[in-house]
Amino acid sequence: MSTTIEQLHLAPNDTLTSLRARLSQLRGRRVVLIWATDCDNLKRRLDLVLIQREADRNAIQLAIVAHDAGLQAVAAELNISCFESIEASQNQRWKRSRNKVFLPRYHRPRADLQPGDLAWIADRLAAPRKKNKWQILIVRAAVILLLCAVIGALVFVIAPGAVVRVRLRSEQVEVEVEVTADRKAESVDRQRALIPAIPLRETMQTSASIPSSGTQWLEGVSATGAVTFTNLSNQPIDIPAGSTLVTSAGEPILFQTSASVVLPAGIDSSIDAAIVAAEGYGGSIGNVDAGTINRIVGPLAENVSVINLSPTAGGNDRSVKVVAAADRTRLQDIARLQLQSLAYDRMRAGLSDGQVIIIESLQIAEENKDWLDYSAVVGEITDELSLTMRAVVSALAVDERLARQIVLAQLETAVPPEMTLRGDSLTYERGAFNLSRAKEQIRFTAHGRGIALATLDANALREQLAGVDLNEAQNILGDNRAFAQQPPPQLSLHPRGFGRMPLLPIRIHIEVQAAP
Repeated sequence: MSTTIEQLHLAPNDTLTSLRARLSQLRGRRVVLIWATDCDNLKRRLDLVLIQREADRNAIQLAIVAHDAGLQAVAAELNISCFESIEASQNQRWKRSRNKVFLPRYHRPRADLQPGDLAWIADRLAAPRKKNKWQILIVRAAVILLLCAVIGALVFVIAPGAVVRVRLRSEQVEVEVEVTADRKAESVDRQRALIPAIPLRETMQTSASIPSSGTQWLEGVSATGAVTFTNLSNQPIDIPAGSTLVTSAGEPILFQTSASVVLPAGIDSSIDAAIVAAEGYGGSIGNVDAGTINRIVGPLAENVSVINLSPTAGGNDRSVKVVAAADRTRLQDIARLQLQSLAYDRMRAGLSDGQVIIIESLQIAEENKDWLDYSAVVGEITDELSLTMRAVVSALAVDERLARQIVLAQLETAVPPEMTLRGDSLTYERGAFNLSRAKEQIRFTAHGRGIALATLDANALREQLAGVDLNEAQNILGDNRAFAQQPPPQLSLHPRGFGRMPLLPIRIHIEVQAAP
């Protein structure tokens, strides 16, 4: 039978049929069947009996590793070796199965035996010799004494066991590396902390629109109203259409009469006339308050007075939006930002895990006037200006996995002698990216931290502890630099009556407790 121990882990979905198929492939070997803590199948007594029979059928020496008390009890009843851990199954002795499947069968005499054959067999049978009674007793006593001596020696050698619980010495290791990513570098240089920078380049197109900010004023709607003319003489006065009237307060505003009127003769005689804002005074400027139109321009001013008893109204300004030169510049800047954003998303989608785009390196690398298509020219009347723009966007990316490799290499060189890094304790932190002016190099600080554990040669320690008394064993453990002294190493023997460590190193089990 092979001395190699095969480990067979039970899965939660394993059945007797699937387990038999797996056992058939391990014929003639030593197999340890392992129940995981979350595996609840095949724990009945009948299941274990059938598994034992299948193992015997394939000439397999079977043992199990399980923490279930019921499963351990059934295994003890069937004389199947049951261990607490895989290491225990490799260090402790295995039991022999009690299954009688492979006991030799009883062979009956063949039916075709001849009398001559029977005579030959009878001649082969020797008559029993008569032995002396005392001789028999002496032989039996000697055999019993020999067996007791052998059993005692075996008990002394095999029965004692020891468990040594230790905690390995640990130290925290930290490094800080100034990493440089260069777009001209082709490979990683761990000594110089140099990694390649990944150049990225995308051709993108986008469209953007903004409201026009320029304003062009058009001729507005003229204000209208009415004035009252008063005669200052005794003669009738003809006031022709288009006579000019003016305000006296502030900046003069001109109005004109809309139609001819005749002012009756007689002092203080009056007549009303319609007026409209003169040319050049259209829009809201012609909306004046009552009493502000009080002069008539021309020779009639000596004989006629005028006043507007109500305000003029109806004057409206008119303006339109036109494209300003600043609109084109502002729209182009907006389009550039959109192009960079679109390019960033496309670049990031093409990167693998661990690769990071340097935002500061994102820029328009190439643009052309022929790639700009505005919807209107400067000065054109329109409420909105649109632009369709195409450009080449470039950026640099860094593969942080390469930086991690450099940090790990630095950590390994910082580990004290006879210690190793604990893999699950490693941490990595990165500082801010600093881009060179030429945008050819990127520098950043990478910080690594981990816990270094002392290395332990368990086999050498077992050999050193085998057979020594307890005080010397405690001294050996206390002097070992691989162990932390807080808490100190713990040593326990079973059975407790033995005052020395087991003679067999394999009977010494070393438990290494996790570092804090």
